Amino acid sequence: MRAYASLMGYMDRFAPAGTSIVSLQPVPPTGATPEQVVVAWKGPDHRYGALPDTGLLLWQAGRDLAPADGLYAPYLKWRVIYDWHYDGTNHVEFVGAPGHQTAHRNPLGESFSFSLGDVTLDGHPEVLASFDSHGSGGCRIWRVLSSSSDAAQTIFKRTTCETDISITNGQLQINAAIHRAGCNIHGCGDERRTLLHWTGDGWIVTNRSTV
Repeated sequence: MRAYASLMGYMDRFAPAGTSIVSLQPVPPTGATPEQVVVAWKGPDHRYGALPDTGLLLWQAGRDLAPADGLYAPYLKWRVIYDWHYDGTNHVEFVGAPGHQTAHRNPLGESFSFSLGDVTLDGHPEVLASFDSHGSGGCRIWRVLSSSSDAAQTIFKRTTCETDISITNGQLQINAAIHRAGCNIHGCGDERRTLLHWTGDGWIVTNRSTV
């Protein structure tokens, strides 16, 4: 992959200045969608107990080469097509394409994580991203990001506690703790498993079971 080779020696450029990369994953091109890079990043701890800034970026390669610092280090032009980050000082969450983001108040935030999988079955992997809002209940905000040749959009969003979501065999699998009277605060030990299939304009349930 030409774009992947262009990353070598320039990994730190894919996160905001003064932050560190938590995880980085190249995404190969498919059809009309160019190569991409998904990055989860985290800023330094703030003074006085404020939460650190943290975020997730989806980069996409351009078609033109741009000069790098060294004579033998050309690299592809990259641009951010999706930016989901958290301002830990002001407790504000920003979501969307640069210049078109929405802002939401969020009192707690810890870190971002992601995985890849083709849930739309178009041959190009989606990004299943989650934002850990901290606490013993494992509460998270989940989003599935689907991208095309020039943009990315959220096709799934859910806020959960005591729940794990994954992409399995082309479907979205949701394992949620079951709560009944007499169980502890984190559930009863068993889970309700729900499988969701993407139809192109929405989600349908294909299976529910208890595990």
